[in-house]
Amino acid sequence: MASESHRLVTLESVWHDVRYAARMLGRNPGFSVLAMLSLSLSIAANTLIFSIVNALVLAPLAVEAPESLRFLQSRDHGITQSYPNYRDLRAHNKTLSGLIGYRMAPMNVDSGDRADRLWGYLATDNYFDVLGIQPALGQFFHEERAERPGGTAFAVLSHACWQGRFLGDPGVVGRTVRINGQPFTIVGVAPPGFHGTELFYRPEIWVPMMMQAQIEIGNPWLNQRSTFNTWVLGRLKPGITAAQAEADLNGLAADLARTYAGPNKGMTVRLALPGLAGDALREPVKAFTLGVFVLAGLVLLAGCANLAGLLMARGTDRRREMALRLSIGAGRSRLVRACSPSPS
Repeated sequence: MASESHRLVTLESVWHDVRYAARMLGRNPGFSVLAMLSLSLSIAANTLIFSIVNALVLAPLAVEAPESLRFLQSRDHGITQSYPNYRDLRAHNKTLSGLIGYRMAPMNVDSGDRADRLWGYLATDNYFDVLGIQPALGQFFHEERAERPGGTAFAVLSHACWQGRFLGDPGVVGRTVRINGQPFTIVGVAPPGFHGTELFYRPEIWVPMMMQAQIEIGNPWLNQRSTFNTWVLGRLKPGITAAQAEADLNGLAADLARTYAGPNKGMTVRLALPGLAGDALREPVKAFTLGVFVLAGLVLLAGCANLAGLLMARGTDRRREMALRLSIGAGRSRLVRACSPSPS
């Protein structure tokens, strides 16, 4: 019974404090609004900063099992591989369930009623299959449809491009557009959450890598082993660690270095997490992210300090009130609630 009566007394005192807070809010609206605004702006700034950092840096790629993906880079050529080297690594490795290649490329797209310059990807035939992506509309290009150089004039649109530039037309599949003056058939639309394989770059269109000569006119590098400009991403087989895959790929790299000593001299392979061009952007982004979070912390600290200053000034004005409360037996918890930001 004693504990129950104590709970009733506590609830009654809290109810009195709430009523008192309501009266004080009505009596001093300017101070209350200023206190809430100070905290709200600080919290909103931190929320905005975290949302941006999360979307650009922390969020995983919107693909199937992103934790099993690894980006291939090398000691001498950084984040790029030659397309012939990619082909050999794809054909002979034993530790990856799939290996894709892609390259950023600008494209002039003429849909008949408008012409735009879009940024897209040249992507290998297995790009969507390895990533485990399902189309929102139509289908993707696959190996059986995209294996011949110059003979696979297919294109896939991003969901944003379909909605924005083609007005969400459900009949877009099968439509012919001209890309860099060449006719291409749109075969599918990517799902809305998929934005490619780099966090900082959102392509609007994908074209088979075999159409490289038609997209990058005057620079047919596809079969040149000395041209390193293909980004390569692989998926680890179940039960295979990144260290095992790296050892397997380095064995193949050593064979390629012996067979093609000129362009592949000293060739090595190192695996990195995907999404930020391997390690090329990861360290700068980490440093930037740390700086942003420090700045966000300072903003929140400044907001709290500002509010603390306001409360201290307010507390000075209420010193006589607190002394009176103590004299009639108010406990410390009651005083804390009476001095909190809400009632003031």
